[in-house]
Amino acid sequence: MHVNEHGVRAAAVLAAIFMLAACGSGAPTATDTPKASSAAGTGTATNPVARLTFRGGQESARIGPYTQVYLTPLPSNAAQARVIKDFRAGQILWAESNEALRPVAPILSYVTGVARHDLMSALAAGRERHLVPAGTERFFQTRVVALSGNNATVTTCDDSRKFRQQNPRTGIVNPAYTPRPDQAFVFESWQLVLRSRRWALAAFSLAVLPDSRARPCQP
Repeated sequence: MHVNEHGVRAAAVLAAIFMLAACGSGAPTATDTPKASSAAGTGTATNPVARLTFRGGQESARIGPYTQVYLTPLPSNAAQARVIKDFRAGQILWAESNEALRPVAPILSYVTGVARHDLMSALAAGRERHLVPAGTERFFQTRVVALSGNNATVTTCDDSRKFRQQNPRTGIVNPAYTPRPDQAFVFESWQLVLRSRRWALAAFSLAVLPDSRARPCQP
């Protein structure tokens, strides 16, 4: 399925990059009504990145049928490392909320502004289409490219070749979403703001080929 940059941006509200390519495509939806899954994290941990596991030189977070993998080590700079830790915490909580089909505490402390609107749209779309994230996404070349005062910018590449969507009750994978090889590697730029001593996701933009920003992410 062809997904242009505008389509990716509109669809990406279903996860940190939960690209609902079937949105507006007329793809069939499941008939089961999903329930909030108990597999999602409760968010009671003070720092969600505590739920990351380290294996084989990489960190990952398992959220129900979905796994986020982080291939880039934390920066040696302490201030930048703090930004990346909160960035990952926001991503984990966002995915847990998508898996639960509701905001999972303390997600609203990690998401603000336009990104919060995107999160709520993602949850509404997930409930309407009876879909949650599944499979695996790998994030690499993650770096802080700007840090000044209460504002930061994080960029990352996203390998979504093994990302899927599935019905949370039946486990049936949505066949409408299969990323094209030339659009499975996505460039993401995230804006973060410092709120209550925590870096919160505020907005993001995405790029796929033929956009030149996506070229460094290609294998």
